[in-house]
Amino acid sequence: MKKRAEILSLFMAVIMILCCFPISVVADSFVIAGDNFEYVLNEEGTYTITGYDGEDEILEIPAYIDGVAVTELSSYSLYNDIVGYKLIIPETIKKIGGSALTCNNLTEIEVHPDNEFFCDVDGVIYNKDVSMLIYYPEGREELSYTVPSTVTELGEYSFHYGGKLEKIELPEGIKKIGKRAFYYVDTLKEINLPEGLESIASGAFMGCSEIGEIHIPDSVKAIETQTFSDCSGLRNVYIGSSVESIGIEIFLSCSSLVNISVSEDNKILCAENGVLFNKDKTELIKYPSEKSDKTYAVPATVTKIQKQAFDTVDFLEEITFPDSLETIEEGNFFRCQELKSVEIPDSVKYMGYCFSWCPKLERVFVGKNVEIFAPYSTFAYCDLLVSIEVDEDNPYYSSLDGVLYNKDISKTLKFPKGLSTSEYKIPASVRELDGSAFADQEGYSDELWENGEVYVDDCLLEYDYHGKGNVNVKTGVRVIGVRAFWAEQEIWGVSLPDTTRIIGSMAFSSMMYLQAVYIPESVNYMGNDVFFASDMCYDIYYGGSEQQWSRIENIENAGIPEDATVHFQSEGNDFVNPVLPEDMYENSYVDEESGISVFTDTDAQLSAENITSEEIVASVDELLPKATVEAVYEINLHRDGEEIQPEDVVLVKIPTNNRFARVYRMEEDGTLTDMNARYEGGYLVFTTSHFSLYTLAQKNADEYERGDVDMDETVNVRDATMVQKYLASLTELEQGVLDHLADFDESLEVTVRDATAIQKFVAGLL
Repeated sequence: MKKRAEILSLFMAVIMILCCFPISVVADSFVIAGDNFEYVLNEEGTYTITGYDGEDEILEIPAYIDGVAVTELSSYSLYNDIVGYKLIIPETIKKIGGSALTCNNLTEIEVHPDNEFFCDVDGVIYNKDVSMLIYYPEGREELSYTVPSTVTELGEYSFHYGGKLEKIELPEGIKKIGKRAFYYVDTLKEINLPEGLESIASGAFMGCSEIGEIHIPDSVKAIETQTFSDCSGLRNVYIGSSVESIGIEIFLSCSSLVNISVSEDNKILCAENGVLFNKDKTELIKYPSEKSDKTYAVPATVTKIQKQAFDTVDFLEEITFPDSLETIEEGNFFRCQELKSVEIPDSVKYMGYCFSWCPKLERVFVGKNVEIFAPYSTFAYCDLLVSIEVDEDNPYYSSLDGVLYNKDISKTLKFPKGLSTSEYKIPASVRELDGSAFADQEGYSDELWENGEVYVDDCLLEYDYHGKGNVNVKTGVRVIGVRAFWAEQEIWGVSLPDTTRIIGSMAFSSMMYLQAVYIPESVNYMGNDVFFASDMCYDIYYGGSEQQWSRIENIENAGIPEDATVHFQSEGNDFVNPVLPEDMYENSYVDEESGISVFTDTDAQLSAENITSEEIVASVDELLPKATVEAVYEINLHRDGEEIQPEDVVLVKIPTNNRFARVYRMEEDGTLTDMNARYEGGYLVFTTSHFSLYTLAQKNADEYERGDVDMDETVNVRDATMVQKYLASLTELEQGVLDHLADFDESLEVTVRDATAIQKFVAGLL
């Protein structure tokens, strides 16, 4: 115990120094929990409330904690957590972060009269001079609300969910509506936007599904991103004369929109027959979803169709594109219910992922200059699609019997859903099947998850294995698809059958524990980066000779790990099964109370003590910046009553439900060392050569690079996959991750576009 006492004494000394000089050091590196509140020490030497988990019906924020003033409520600190109905703000609070007060049941906010920064008016909180409405409690019952005449600004999330409000009266002096001010006030039917209003921030009316009309006055200069997105009842919009800037997707998912009109004096926008354009009509911004026309000819002046311009269009059966058109951005023609055929002209040079979920689309023609981003997801879930044809001079793609291939027909890109896989023969020139090429086929997903393989003419499209240990692919498989085993972290070895001919690109990529693979001499092609980021693969057993190995097509680009040894003339039966890391050690010990496991060659006894929260102390901020400490453990080995250090490297597993936590070793000199632990099956797993104090901590989401959704300090394809899993409700992401990391395009909403943007970023396209 001497070691722990020395370390704790050192850290207590650090705390005393920090308390003496609170202004010079940022000490918000850990969270203290007590009296149902979580709080951190901030730069001013005062406390910031970061969380609350109590059940008080009347919740009073403390003015002081142990004599230290509480001056701030951080963003989301009380988000949806209050069980009670009344909140009391003390005189010491100076700052309230975004969404700090967005609580389901809250009906009344009371501010101490001596507070210099905030006040309340009839249970609604404002800044001190009542010029800014901070938050209207969403648990209130009134159907209408009149904002005081002194108010010039509505703050961020100020009417978040908005209780039962059907009508809101804004004063004539209002200048600004903040970000997501009326976020999903889905009861709101009537609101006036008075003359004098200058700006409407991003997502301000997002989800206001009952609003039928919006008149944007001539005084408004800026409308930001997704301002009216998901306003499913919005039918008519008027845009005034002074708008100087407009964000993207302002009418996204406005499924009832019939008409958009614009003042003739507007200098950047115009409308024609209810369709919104920029002023010179070179960009089509929005085609109303409920516009009743069955045919539409895009004007000859248009060179770009903006993102989501044609979204959930109900009546359009035929669309004609002009020869001037060069770009069709992402998300266009999603859920166009009646669209039957499409011809993309030669003038188009770039088309994002478009034309998905069009239930009546039968045929598509792609012009000679068109390049499609993510062609495997374009035309997805079009039930009747039987043909994708490509101009023979297109340098990127070919079409054969209605199926989309790359130019030399070596890779299948998109198999239309309306075609039958049972009657289709994959051309002999095909070397790779994209993992998503056949994703629309009926039964594909069910077979994939149930059996692990899907066949088209005996070709394995994808192999999705959810076990642990070794995989022996069944006889008969000819093709291992693109990314077939990608990121399967629990697989240690793979043995392929002698029927295998092709191994697709990145087939064994990002497999953290993959140690060995058996490749038969029947393989004649290997795609690019087959073993990308699978650096533990030390042994490749090959059935043929070294000369045969060198003749495998594209072997030079397969990304064979530098440290891997290729064993020639191997047989499948001689394939050496890799051992699991836990099996590499002679001894294993488990501390029953903490659940910590240690695997070691050292003969000893294990002790692992969870140090109580009172003993958790702060480290220097730059060593552990803005993090939440989950626990601190002292882990030791003992022999004959004496503490000993391990004789070699040991494997440690610490149980936790927080897959985003990191493990830091707390050295005797007060520094922290990141152990680069990996999360595996409910444990943080790492290796170490000596024991000390270990802390589990999670850095706040805003400390990571945008796009690093799994918070492993690297933006890669795994992050895009996590976004996709979240959208498919296969995993959950905390609000901070959604706001700061998953929302890659900063559109204020996590969508499939964020996953795609991350993939583009990883590929160097952004």
